[in-house]
Amino acid sequence: MKKVLIATLLLLCSVSSFAYDYYSEKDDIGTFYLIALLIAGVLNIILLYKIWCMTNDVKRLREQLCLVTTTIKSQIKQLYLRGEIETAYNTLNSHIVDEVEKIYQGAIYKINSLEKEKFFTSGISELVNKYENTYKAIGKEFPAQIKNLTLEQYVNFGK
Repeated sequence: MKKVLIATLLLLCSVSSFAYDYYSEKDDIGTFYLIALLIAGVLNIILLYKIWCMTNDVKRLREQLCLVTTTIKSQIKQLYLRGEIETAYNTLNSHIVDEVEKIYQGAIYKINSLEKEKFFTSGISELVNKYENTYKAIGKEFPAQIKNLTLEQYVNFGK
C-alpha cells in the first residue's frame, strides 16, 4: 500500500512538473515535493512503529507457547509432590491426547497418505520422547495405546 502511495505521489510530481513551465512555477513544485516527502516520512514512521509492535507480539506469543510445556510439567510436579499421583497421571494423559490431536491436524494437510503417516508417526515419537521422562517421574508408564498409535487407527477410531 505504501509503495503504491509513494509511486502515485511521485507520478503526480513528475506529471505536474511537465504540466507547468518549470522556471515560473519552480517554488510550487518544490513545495509539492516537500509536502509529498513529509507525508511519505510520516507514513514510514507509522509503518516502522507497526512492525515494531508486531515483533513484540510475536515475542510474547513465542514466550507463551514455550510456557505451556513448562506449565504442564510444573503442574504435574506440583500434583505429584502433593501426593495426587492419579490426578497428575490423568492431567498428563489429557495433555498428551490434546497433543495427539494437534499432530493429527498437522498431518491432514500433507499431500499424500505416505507423508501423512510419516508426519503422524514422527510426531508421536517426538511426543513420547518429550514426555516419557515425566511419566517415569510420577512412577507410571507412557500409555502404550498412544505410543503405538498409527494414523489409520486414529482416523478409524469408533468406526
